[in-house]
Amino acid sequence: MTTIRVFDFILEDFATELADALDQAGRNPVHVLINSEGGIVDQAIAGYELLRTHPAKVTVDVIGIAASAAAVFAMGADTVRIARHAMFMIHNPLAMVVSNARELRKMASVLDQYADRIRNVFASKTGQPMSRIKDWMDGETFMSADVAQRRGFADEVISASSTATPNNKTTNRLARPEWLQALNPSKN
Repeated sequence: MTTIRVFDFILEDFATELADALDQAGRNPVHVLINSEGGIVDQAIAGYELLRTHPAKVTVDVIGIAASAAAVFAMGADTVRIARHAMFMIHNPLAMVVSNARELRKMASVLDQYADRIRNVFASKTGQPMSRIKDWMDGETFMSADVAQRRGFADEVISASSTATPNNKTTNRLARPEWLQALNPSKN
């Protein structure tokens, strides 16, 4: 079994690094530990697709928070488990734009398209109606482990000891980008 830790923001090279880690796993089962506040939605959706299409069983354990793009990424696993005191958070996509009114209206349209993609991912996993997913995303919804399981975002609530990585497993930690390492070198 290969364990992959996602303990940072999902940034530019996330999907590439995840693909490399999954290639190394081969046909072995994969265990993904998540504690992430989110990141770039395109990278998360690519990661979701990589997990979803991996030939072996993929289990995600949310051990802190799977927020925003990290919640999208988590949905790609065969089984999503959440630690008793962990959380999911879902919301509408965000963008920073410095431009004129025409470009701002165009970006609003693009954000609507992103929101539709995200809602489809969540509805596919949870079986919840799109209107309910939309309401939760509009409300920037935080979910406890029990609520996440009840709503279908998680398949199982687990104890912290269930997420431990035994010494005999291969562990990959997706690399932190150099600029983020420079901001907080103690986490390297």
